[in-house]
Amino acid sequence: MQLRWHCACSKRFTVERSVEKIQAELVARGIEAPLARRLAEAIAKRTAVLDAPRYQGVIAGIALAVAAQRRDVAQLRKAADELGEMQRLLGSFTDELKKLDEALETLAAYVVRMKNPQPAPPSGRVLH
Repeated sequence: MQLRWHCACSKRFTVERSVEKIQAELVARGIEAPLARRLAEAIAKRTAVLDAPRYQGVIAGIALAVAAQRRDVAQLRKAADELGEMQRLLGSFTDELKKLDEALETLAAYVVRMKNPQPAPPSGRVLH
């Protein structure tokens, strides 16, 4: 007769956690419902073998990752807005430089004309 040892602690525990329950926990931690649903669907089967503390760690980690991603997105949006403002200001500055260049060309042409006066016409009349 052969004896087999069977230890209950060696079995994997599976806890049925519904997608809806996981989604509700993620929403409670500040994640928007559509994203929470997609995340819950992705992790539902993977978290079935986790005990409660580990499961809560996974949920907390997901919430922290989403929060960090939100901060990064907000910073990128702010940087993009600032870049757009800088481009607008530089465009305006370029337009003003073009106007200044045109004015300087006009003044330079006037100075050249003043340095080299044309002789008066023989009839004594000044033509404008």
